[in-house]
Amino acid sequence: MLNQDNLRVGVKWLPDEDETLLEEINDKKTFEEIALAHKRNIGGIKSRIISHIIYPKYKNENKNIDELSNEYNIDKEIINKYINKKDKEINKEDINILNRIEKKLDKLLLLFI
Repeated sequence: MLNQDNLRVGVKWLPDEDETLLEEINDKKTFEEIALAHKRNIGGIKSRIISHIIYPKYKNENKNIDELSNEYNIDKEIINKYINKKDKEINKEDINILNRIEKKLDKLLLLFI
């Protein structure tokens, strides 16, 4: 149920909100404080932190999940769940791309036969 404290639940995040979120995390604000400031719920805040801060650090900086879990105070099982879901999506997209390339190559080969 929406109220004055969570009016932005489900609304697309703006770039300046992401910048503010990062500042709030660096300032060691609580999830409750951050959620209130953004008019979102705590689950949404944690989800955004995982998807836009933790996941890139895990993938690009090779940080381990235990470190990230401790650094951002988010349960490692939740982080693992997101990472597994994201990796499956990426693998599925890779397979789709390869299938499209294979079909195009088949068409090209038919032109030369």
